[in-house]
Amino acid sequence: MKNSFIPGIRFCQGLSGLFALIFCLSVLVLTGCATLPTLEQAGDRVAEADKHFEVVKGLEVQTDYPDLFSSAKKQLEDAKKYLKKRSRKKAFNLSESSILSSRTILKRYYRDTVSALAMKVKTQLQKKVGQDPDNPLKDEIPKLDAVLAFANAFDEEGNLVSISKVLSDLDEIINISQKVSTHLTEVLHSDITFSLGRYDLSERGKNSLRAVLKTRISGLVFPANKVVRLQIRVVGFTDSLSFGRNSALVKRLSKGIETDVPPKNPERRRFLNKRLSEHRAKTIADFISAHISEYLQAGTYKLRIDTEIQGRGEEIPSSVKPPYPIPDSRRRICKIYINASGH
Repeated sequence: MKNSFIPGIRFCQGLSGLFALIFCLSVLVLTGCATLPTLEQAGDRVAEADKHFEVVKGLEVQTDYPDLFSSAKKQLEDAKKYLKKRSRKKAFNLSESSILSSRTILKRYYRDTVSALAMKVKTQLQKKVGQDPDNPLKDEIPKLDAVLAFANAFDEEGNLVSISKVLSDLDEIINISQKVSTHLTEVLHSDITFSLGRYDLSERGKNSLRAVLKTRISGLVFPANKVVRLQIRVVGFTDSLSFGRNSALVKRLSKGIETDVPPKNPERRRFLNKRLSEHRAKTIADFISAHISEYLQAGTYKLRIDTEIQGRGEEIPSSVKPPYPIPDSRRRICKIYINASGH
């Protein structure tokens, strides 16, 4: 506070007499008072320090950072005592010190724990995704990379991390971890799932799906009174077989878009195979959605199901190696991905 008086003192040296004395005393008093927080400001700062410390305490890091934890706690306790005594400056300053201690803990916790958890989950995720470009889990990798990049940018004297950043990123990592642990990947062969020239499920296909879902979904446990989100993605593929000119299947696939169908092969064939893969993917997605809704409807949580379908037609699935004959049962598949998360 001494330094704040220096400009006023220098200015007063240019004045003289009683006026100068009165003026300079006023300047010094006003300058000094301006540096003092109000009682309300001190109370707000104590509340902010209390908020920070409660978060730190909830992370259970007392044994990890004992000195900083003790400092944050003691400074907060003293700040509350001085606030009761209406000593606003001491209450405010001690609150500032407690906040700094808590935020230093948060920064170290982010660097030591949050980033380590992000790396662990990323390793598990990459192992599950493998070389499959269709697996939706791969979309979570950039989120984990952002956490790791943020942690790597820290230095001991650098910027601190906010409460919201720590908690939101920790929640994001836990959510991704849950997706990894509950993730279901299944490949259905169209020759079993669908009858020749059709995109409605055969009885054999329905039974296969029911068996898969019963085994995997029955093991999922969700917390009560939460929103449970299931993400279903189905990606369909076909081989490169051609279609009859006026077959019933062609008429169904072309319904409503007859003018969009190319007149000649191979464009016509590719167009219709893409449509067939889309229809089969949608059929499977709809069946899974309805079956899961029926199976899980007794829960005390709110169920939300998001479906996504993709028809890849004659594109080669990543797991299929050459050669690629025209009729190729390896390519007539639908890939199913199901992720579950609770909020």
